[in-house]
Amino acid sequence: MILVIKKVSAHFLIEAKKIFRGADIMFTTMFWILAIWFVINAIWMYVKRDDQQLQKALGWVNVVAVIAGFWTYFGASQVAGIDTWFNILNYVNIVLAATQLYLGYRNGHSVKHA
Repeated sequence: MILVIKKVSAHFLIEAKKIFRGADIMFTTMFWILAIWFVINAIWMYVKRDDQQLQKALGWVNVVAVIAGFWTYFGASQVAGIDTWFNILNYVNIVLAATQLYLGYRNGHSVKHA
């Protein structure tokens, strides 16, 4: 009986390690996807500052990226080496999305006071 319990628990631990390894891969992969997207997005935002339609589109795509980033950060098992950087990237993406949405929806008319 004890031998059966040991085999079952050993099998369970092996399967659990496979699942957690998959979650580690998900965490790491999502981090690198968001990091690359952040760099491309920031450069594109800077180059095309005056294109309001592009700023709106990039801002809303970045909102989706922020949601996916926080969902992965809190949903997957965290990898210790990039855990803090992933969290920083999520919050910096919030600032970038807010900036892009501001640039996309700002009124182009200047106000003149008398």
